[in-house]
Amino acid sequence: MCYKPGDIQHSFERYYKELYSQHNAAKSSVVEAFLDSLDLPSVGVEQNKLVTKKITNLEIDSAISRLKTSKVPGGDGFTAEWYKTFRELLINTYAIKVFQ
Repeated sequence: MCYKPGDIQHSFERYYKELYSQHNAAKSSVVEAFLDSLDLPSVGVEQNKLVTKKITNLEIDSAISRLKTSKVPGGDGFTAEWYKTFRELLINTYAIKVFQ
């Protein structure tokens, strides 16, 4: 047990250094070989085009229209009613800047 501020600080430093250090880190070649052995799905050219294209005002408006009343669609705490009230401002001012 330690009571002195310096000893307490040293204990914290030692604990977190140990916690976040990698003692037996895998070699990159081993990790690469493991990942190459997996049969993971990939995104095709057409799918990639769909998910990387620019978001339009119409898509944003449509998404806002589909929000359910009295629900909070995300972690920001704003309700669907808030998004619907400020729809034009959001679409014309902020959303395009954020999503492009």
